[in-house]
Amino acid sequence: MDENHAIVGFIRTRYVIPSGDIIQDDNMPLAKDLEYTYSQEEKTSTFRVGKSLVVTLMHDDVILTVAVDGQIVQTINSKKRLVIEGTRYEYSNKCPFNLPDRYDAKYIDPACSPGTHDGSWAETYEGYTDAKPHGPSLVGVDVTFTEAYAAYGLQERGTTSSKLKIGGTSDLSLYRFFNLDYYAYPVDGDRAQGAIYGAIPTLTAVQEGPGSTTFTSSLLWVNPSDTLVSLTGCCGEDLITTFVSESGVIDFLLYPGMKPQEFSTAYHRTTG
Repeated sequence: MDENHAIVGFIRTRYVIPSGDIIQDDNMPLAKDLEYTYSQEEKTSTFRVGKSLVVTLMHDDVILTVAVDGQIVQTINSKKRLVIEGTRYEYSNKCPFNLPDRYDAKYIDPACSPGTHDGSWAETYEGYTDAKPHGPSLVGVDVTFTEAYAAYGLQERGTTSSKLKIGGTSDLSLYRFFNLDYYAYPVDGDRAQGAIYGAIPTLTAVQEGPGSTTFTSSLLWVNPSDTLVSLTGCCGEDLITTFVSESGVIDFLLYPGMKPQEFSTAYHRTTG
């Protein structure tokens, strides 16, 4: 998801990872058994893939559901956390696209909301200033995994447990992805969710299937910028995740209703 250049012009183009760098598009042929329908009354688009997979987009609310064998397993933006900090035309503009400040309550741009927002155009750390020539550029969205019993993934961090800690939205509970060299990273403890070295932003939830069966649904977040992930709920109820990246575009892949080994195979095929 990117900004509409018909509106913002070409002041800047958000960074998108080139095809073939991470995502191997040649390894992902389009589905041949795809059926599309649109409901004018409900304002929904429905995509049926094969015999078991149904994806529904609710246009008014910008909510997308993914169902396997009639059971919704993943929902995008059900918590209305879709955010895109848009292009500012002039330095220090609070709102994008020359929108007036009074428009802020209606827009999905956090930096355009009421109050002051330090660091929107520059951040200083230990005497060094990181300027943002295009202003705030954050993007993010929530992804809900229905009836999850455990969560795994979000690799590259200092922890001895393979199962993820569901910690909520406090700063120390957020999982961070950022490519850096952290030679003395903590193991377990309050700061074990911090980033170390590379970033592998995959998340897998174990879910209850029909009868006594279980399966997993996964997500791959494709954004190389500084990223934070919050986890709430889970373990007998819905797992609510929120992914927020400092810049770039919203780009992710969903792997619904799979066995763990099926996801592993699909992930490696996707990334090469």
